[in-house]
Amino acid sequence: MTIMTRRNFVIGAIATAFLASVLAMDAAHADKNKRGAREGDHDDALTALQKGEVRPLPEILLLVRPKIKGEIIETEFEYEDGVPVYEFKYIDKNGRVREMYVDARKGTILKDKRD
Repeated sequence: MTIMTRRNFVIGAIATAFLASVLAMDAAHADKNKRGAREGDHDDALTALQKGEVRPLPEILLLVRPKIKGEIIETEFEYEDGVPVYEFKYIDKNGRVREMYVDARKGTILKDKRD
């Protein structure tokens, strides 16, 4: 396998795992939502994706992965001032934890900062 093929495979595997967890957790949170609890970020992400309001995580990863100089350790979906955002927490080459915020509609990096 070439490096690019491996990278695409890894990105695809991460995206598939994320989307599978989104679908699996939807049913798990149904009872909690009936009691009035706020939906989780995966529910928000799924709803926004189904409405066409955001780009799928695999597309966003293809755009920003080359700009992340380290290993992604966590991904979240949230709204920042009404803007849908993917947050990538990663460990940079110096071992520091950083957070990158990416506009989930456009794929543009909004900020990249130390955690």
